[in-house]
Amino acid sequence: MAYKVQPVSNLLNGLCDLRRGRWEQEGVRHRIIVGIAADERHRCDGMSRAIDQNRPWNELLYPMVEHGITRADAERAIHRAGWESPGKSGCFCCPFQPVSHYWAISLLWPDLHRRSVEMEALALVAHNPKLSLTGRGPLGEVIAAWVARRERPPDPRDVIAGGYGLKRRW
Repeated sequence: MAYKVQPVSNLLNGLCDLRRGRWEQEGVRHRIIVGIAADERHRCDGMSRAIDQNRPWNELLYPMVEHGITRADAERAIHRAGWESPGKSGCFCCPFQPVSHYWAISLLWPDLHRRSVEMEALALVAHNPKLSLTGRGPLGEVIAAWVARRERPPDPRDVIAGGYGLKRRW
């Protein structure tokens, strides 16, 4: 939540100041639509509690959960529309991923890895020199140390397939 809903909530607060009571007086609320599938509904609880307690002018909506749309249903709808399913789920630069995830991304999607390194560098320079995606130092150094500790790294597709506990089609 700290890396998805909270930044959007902060942005909305800056664009349209509802903190000063307008939401109570006029019933105006920010509606934040979150794309969580019905088969992952457990992820909604923590988000809703945190938003309700800290920012009552925000309203989280979960249309896929409300309508019972599972990840498989969404994928079928994407294919029916003639679009290509992204396959990969989740953010490529999620700070909650293990180092193995970043290593696999660096091999399978070098462009996404480059973007992760660039974003991390901007965050380090702009905000906090101790801040990094893994919390252990610059991404390139952390990945190199992770690889050095292994006699034989795993197949990067297996690493990605294990993420989020979902089946992947690689």
